[in-house]
Amino acid sequence: MKLINITSYLASFFIITFFADSQNRIIYITVAAISLISQVLLFWKHDKKSFLIFLPLLIYALFLGFLQETLFIHLDILTYENALLFPPIWVLAIYPLFSLCLNSSLSFINKNLSYAFLVGGFGSITSYFFIEKMKSVSINGGIAYIFLFLSWGIYLSILTLLNRKLIAIREKYTCPTELKKPITAFFDNQCSFCAREMENLKKRNQTGETIYACPATHEDLSEITTAFTYEEAMKTIHALDHQGKILKGTKTISAIFARADLPFLAISLQAPVFSYLFNFIYIISAKLRPRHK
Repeated sequence: MKLINITSYLASFFIITFFADSQNRIIYITVAAISLISQVLLFWKHDKKSFLIFLPLLIYALFLGFLQETLFIHLDILTYENALLFPPIWVLAIYPLFSLCLNSSLSFINKNLSYAFLVGGFGSITSYFFIEKMKSVSINGGIAYIFLFLSWGIYLSILTLLNRKLIAIREKYTCPTELKKPITAFFDNQCSFCAREMENLKKRNQTGETIYACPATHEDLSEITTAFTYEEAMKTIHALDHQGKILKGTKTISAIFARADLPFLAISLQAPVFSYLFNFIYIISAKLRPRHK
């Protein structure tokens, strides 16, 4: 799998950079898409652990890569033909493909950030030197190589830290021992959407234990717990874990998803940065959800 992973990346890298100065963008976009899709399918089939975290990692790589390449352009470190303000699509297409190596052929860098920094630094110099020979970019002066080394060393170190966080979240929401520890989820049965979704989750293959509670009154809730009020439970979805710890909002939803055999969604909701975005969306949607009396 690791050999296929690095071979696919290098082949895509060479093809994309070879056609970078071509006016026909369809060629390198198609190559990037085929490589990305095939790699993801291989993860799904043979490496479920990498598959579960590929999407947020891919987005991190692309976003940080866009910022980095834009910085290179505005600091006159690199010059791309016909790209005065923002990096060309072809170079951005390489970043998501590179991110797929972090948990496969480059998984060793997760053990030590110094590995990540050195691989990023030396790898970037080699890559940009090759791209320059292909006449797809101009490296502006010797100082540019030092800047590329440092910038890519920092870039890959940050990406590695984010990847470590994703791995920790993945372990939390896929550990069979943890999932077998029951949680009690309290949802609003007067919200038709909430009730329907909870029913759908109940019908799924359960990889853990979730007790679904839908108290209709203060008294109903007090018979189960007094850890929070009925108003709080109806305002935001709550749950209690096996130790009585309170979970709220998207943390509750992720815990339920993980136990309903939806680890990909559970992890994505709690991914760094994305967790704040999803929590904000949840708060807004919870306030606007229709309720029947």
